[in-house]
Amino acid sequence: MKIKYLFFGLITCMLIGEITYLVIQIYELNTEVIECGNSYNNCERDRKSNQRAIIYNLFSENVQLPDVRLINSKNESKNLSSIFMEDKLLIYRFYDETCSQCVEDELDIVKQLEDSVGIRNIAIISTFNLNKLISLIKRKEIRCSFYSYSESFPIPIENDRYVASFFVLEKSLYTRFVYKAGGDQIINSPYFKRIINYIKKDETSNFQ
Repeated sequence: MKIKYLFFGLITCMLIGEITYLVIQIYELNTEVIECGNSYNNCERDRKSNQRAIIYNLFSENVQLPDVRLINSKNESKNLSSIFMEDKLLIYRFYDETCSQCVEDELDIVKQLEDSVGIRNIAIISTFNLNKLISLIKRKEIRCSFYSYSESFPIPIENDRYVASFFVLEKSLYTRFVYKAGGDQIINSPYFKRIINYIKKDETSNFQ
């Protein structure tokens, strides 16, 4: 009788072990599927974001922005038209919906551009959390001017606020080269080099 109970106990333990193993395998498989799904969703989201950026650019190019009031790092109020030190500015836009890591990655790009374009030709205008932005700017040793602006500019690209954007702004407050930021893949592209060349050249837009 004892042998019978021992046998059934052994079989039960083996079954429990097998079931536990299967549960673990199923969990790991589901985790891989979820990760693959997330990766696909991220790629699909990026693809759609790029498509939207191209469409937004068509309607955001050559739009004259209003002369809005900005707040600088000293908590002083400045008109948009008063922040120019040169004829053109490369404006980087960070939004409150933009993730901190994305902002940090783009600040690395801004840091590179400060040397190639010059700090007088770059400005950050952000709705991103001001304290977080100041902390990141100090840590990255960013030297260009940055401003807080809580509203949206009246250009369609501002509707997609999860990804940072950039554009060239002329003294006339007309926008040019409006596009979504994208780290190294953008900064190394012919499109971005065209923007940099445009900023460096002493020329103004014919769109005024």
